[in-house]
Amino acid sequence: MSKETTTVKDLIANIAETRTQVSANSKDELRVAQAMLNDPTYKVDIYTNKGVVGQYCPYDEARRMCASIIKDTTRMSAKEAEELASNYKFDKAAAQTMINFGKEFINTYVKTGRKLPLGGRERCNAILQLKTKDARMVSVPSVSVSEDGGTVIHHGAGGTKMVPEHDVIKATGGVPKWIK
Repeated sequence: MSKETTTVKDLIANIAETRTQVSANSKDELRVAQAMLNDPTYKVDIYTNKGVVGQYCPYDEARRMCASIIKDTTRMSAKEAEELASNYKFDKAAAQTMINFGKEFINTYVKTGRKLPLGGRERCNAILQLKTKDARMVSVPSVSVSEDGGTVIHHGAGGTKMVPEHDVIKATGGVPKWIK
């Protein structure tokens, strides 16, 4: 990897050390995605109830996909296509495309009503599922300023409002069996 390219592990550590809040950050999403696509050293172990059953390398997987596209569209040999793909460096636009596709895949797939397992990893075995929340009335707080200038929240004093029925994606995942 070139000097300007950082490893995924270094980037994750840097973001974790320098962040001041946990809110979403599209710039960091893009940096991590681009690093994952361009870092041949980043590999994660895949776990099942039997323990580690393999590894996943985003760098290798992305190049396999690119080689397949090159081969199928140009009719060149698989070996030539693999060589071209192996030299490809994903730019920010390509990384953003992958992020957008990944997010839309999740949003689309969960509409089937099926659970979406994200795959067992060393410390996590998360599953996503779409759930519908019923319409309901909720109390609305009111806010005032105290004598000393502080903020006072009065729960339920602002009346009520109707929250319409809506969908949420629920994440579940207890302690993975392989670390119990």
